[in-house]
Amino acid sequence: MRHFLGVVVMILGSVLLATAQALTVKEIGAEAERMLQEGRFKELDRQASDYIRQDLRLPGGNAAVYHFYGALGSFAGGSAYGYESKMSRAQKDELLTRWLATFPSSVSARIALGEFWSNDAWVTRGYAYSRDIPETTWKAFQWRMNQARTYLDAVKATDDPHFYFVRIDVAKGMGERALMDSLYASGQKRFPSYYHYYSQRALLLQPKWFGAPGAVAQYVKSLHAQPGGVEGQVAYSFASASLLGVYGSRDVLKDTGLSWPLVKEAYAVRQKRYGLRNKDWNTLCNLALAAADRPAAKEALAQFGTEWDPAVWRDRKYFDSAVEWIQRQ
Repeated sequence: MRHFLGVVVMILGSVLLATAQALTVKEIGAEAERMLQEGRFKELDRQASDYIRQDLRLPGGNAAVYHFYGALGSFAGGSAYGYESKMSRAQKDELLTRWLATFPSSVSARIALGEFWSNDAWVTRGYAYSRDIPETTWKAFQWRMNQARTYLDAVKATDDPHFYFVRIDVAKGMGERALMDSLYASGQKRFPSYYHYYSQRALLLQPKWFGAPGAVAQYVKSLHAQPGGVEGQVAYSFASASLLGVYGSRDVLKDTGLSWPLVKEAYAVRQKRYGLRNKDWNTLCNLALAAADRPAAKEALAQFGTEWDPAVWRDRKYFDSAVEWIQRQ
């Protein structure tokens, strides 16, 4: 009997792993939007709970629930977390509002609405420097952030890790540094393996946002103690990936305090626990270039070949020149 139960556990574990590996951002998003359009609001609540309860991950460690809310908060022209929605902004707003009206106690609906309005605020703001943004745009941005805050602040208690992530994003938009710190501390303590907190925090501690000089370096160093262990190492890889997106391979190691040996070790630990997706191999290859570690870059390149990720490399010419350098004898 004991042997039989052991076999069952092994089979269930394998099924769960296979399910997690089969998940993609596109599949998660398409299913979430389909349920929303069809008014299957109870199923949306159940889906969020299942993702969290089963701790479902994509290869690489991204949480399924992170992309679930990204899809619900996105709209045509306003992608979120890698999901490109074809639904109009007005249609998404109407459906999410109907979900909450139908089930006023739904925490998931409030988080999705918070994600939607936060995303809409950043899309409205655009990517211009603050000094170049018109006053009317700032007012529109603040109004949308207030909408997000209203929905989220009605949540009194939740077991949903994404609540803290999106509420931090709103606090960022409202310039509420103390609240950001408090939310991060609470979220990270409750959900230490929700690695998106660490990507987000590393970016927020840049001097152009809320950090003093040296704050980023101090933060990434601290991850080996808090959360520490394997989670701290995976967190280090998430933080390094987000910082690469800002600084590029030329400056990322020099300006952030990241250690290449620790980055390399962190990705090895992450691969062992979650595997790595194409984007992660692209990122690791680019980080290896930053360290001028040709063998490591070559090993990463072998995992994705010509499937370069524009979000990592930005320009095909840069990727091609990197490949040329890697393949030199």
